[in-house]
Amino acid sequence: MNIDLEVPPSCDLGLPCGWFSANDIAAYRRLAEQIPDESVLVEVGVWQGRSLCSIAEQIIKKRLRVYAVDTFKGTPGVGVVHDCGGKLQEVFEKHSIEFGLRDYVTVLRGDSVAVAENLAESCALVFIDGDHSPEKVTADVQAWLRRLAPEGLLCGHDYAIVGTVVEKILRPYSISVTIDPNSEVWWADRR
Repeated sequence: MNIDLEVPPSCDLGLPCGWFSANDIAAYRRLAEQIPDESVLVEVGVWQGRSLCSIAEQIIKKRLRVYAVDTFKGTPGVGVVHDCGGKLQEVFEKHSIEFGLRDYVTVLRGDSVAVAENLAESCALVFIDGDHSPEKVTADVQAWLRRLAPEGLLCGHDYAIVGTVVEKILRPYSISVTIDPNSEVWWADRR
């Protein structure tokens, strides 16, 4: 699948705007269902909250502790991934509240690698959908792999863009990557 980074976001399905299709949502929901109740889920790169809000039902039902990691600066140089006039974090938090996630989501604003280094908790699921440059994908995967619980799931979005990099990073760990056949969601299961 060829991905054009200047494609406008979808604003449908009763969710915040973003680049997360109905098939992506179904795959993410299946992954969230697999992790233990009351465990930690991290999403790197939340933008306006579409993907995280799409799993609100699983978050609430399983009483997950969620960390939303983002710089809230948008993606410089990619006009459609803007910072909402400097109010991106406010927009994300508004959407989180609208979907009943106020008591479940903690925003950790900053560089993903720095946040991972300072987070003391093990994560049952880390979903990476931040900066898609090879350097940042490499840094994110390496940083969050260290925070993953032994039975945890490392996942992400936009396999067509980041897949080659993700597979190269995980190969030395003998961790294979699985791709949902109907979406852009990938996961590396260490179980």
